[in-house]
Amino acid sequence: MVPYYGHHSSKMFIRGKPIRLGQKIWAITSTSGYPFKKNMSQHGTRVIKRMTLVLADSRKHQVYFNNFFASKDLLTTLRTLRNTRTKGIPLMETNKVAKKQRGFFDYKCDGNVYVCRWNDSSVVTLASNHSTHLPVGQTKRYSKKQRKRIDVAIPNIVENHNESIGGVDTMDVLLSMVIAWRLHCELHDADRSAMTHLAFRRGITAHLLRARPLQISRPGPCSHLPHSLRSSRGHFLQSSTQG
Repeated sequence: MVPYYGHHSSKMFIRGKPIRLGQKIWAITSTSGYPFKKNMSQHGTRVIKRMTLVLADSRKHQVYFNNFFASKDLLTTLRTLRNTRTKGIPLMETNKVAKKQRGFFDYKCDGNVYVCRWNDSSVVTLASNHSTHLPVGQTKRYSKKQRKRIDVAIPNIVENHNESIGGVDTMDVLLSMVIAWRLHCELHDADRSAMTHLAFRRGITAHLLRARPLQISRPGPCSHLPHSLRSSRGHFLQSSTQG
């Protein structure tokens, strides 16, 4: 989100964002954060349709995006739906699902689109033409009543979504990162000795603070004196006898 307070038809307001008013830049990336395409000044389903044009064969890819775009009519791959966009789908109502135990889910499928509503810390609705709830897995969640972490059932469609979403967020982090750290990680990937991004930046900062200032040579007969002569350390007056 690029802050912008002027007058333009593409200016957007998105509640809950750190920058709520401005120009929205859309991006499609890999799960590792590699950007394939960026665009702006588009709204609704056109964003997804035009972004997927960069894929050589869309049938061999799974595209994940959040509930800002998703609707039943736009299901080409796994995605999240907003609860207000499930009209006509005979799922259990959101408030009833919220009263069930944690891990409860309801689902419906018309043969083409599979929709699942799952109760976690809040009720979430997902839809796909690729994944279903099978196989049902287990995940750890903290229970306030039992005061410990317990096993909670999680549909496969939710696991796939959680594992694959977040490429754009990773790209945002990488854009603000020193490229040398990425090279450092690749060079130390085999022995798993790569430093974290914070440790890497600390090391660079400490090295620059300890480094000697750059000496720029100037034309002329004078040459730079050795560093030991210019240093003020160890130069003390000593008394001596004449003769």
